[in-house]
Amino acid sequence: MRSYLPALSIRKEPPTTDITSWKCYQIVHFLDNFLSYEAIPVEVLARLSDCYPQVSQTHNAEIMVRWAQLIVRHNYTAGFHCVEDFLRSQAKQKYSLPVYTAMWRGTEETRLMAVSTFRETQKYLHINVRKNIERILSANSVFVF
Repeated sequence: MRSYLPALSIRKEPPTTDITSWKCYQIVHFLDNFLSYEAIPVEVLARLSDCYPQVSQTHNAEIMVRWAQLIVRHNYTAGFHCVEDFLRSQAKQKYSLPVYTAMWRGTEETRLMAVSTFRETQKYLHINVRKNIERILSANSVFVF
């Protein structure tokens, strides 16, 4: 993982890159590049959210799974509601497991969010998805489901 984000700085002017015409795969690649960094300042994620609503407000699961992981990994608390909404809106293992894994590896706050979101949504999940998420959440845990 890269630990420095040289291309982005906190600027007052809006970014010059217009991504409104980008296809899904291009936005996915854009976010995958961000996922390769160990540390991204919360201010940068806030700017991404503000400047690129096609990332932060999308209903596309391929984009949202990456955005949710960025939010959790870098403890962008203003975006936590997006993570919870995403996990409530779909039940596919492909999208749920990476987000729950990131939440469980995160802070105490993200762990509690993972548990509460799972408790709320578990009855809607396929049994195999539910068991895999339980496995993630029970690693080094005192939570009982």
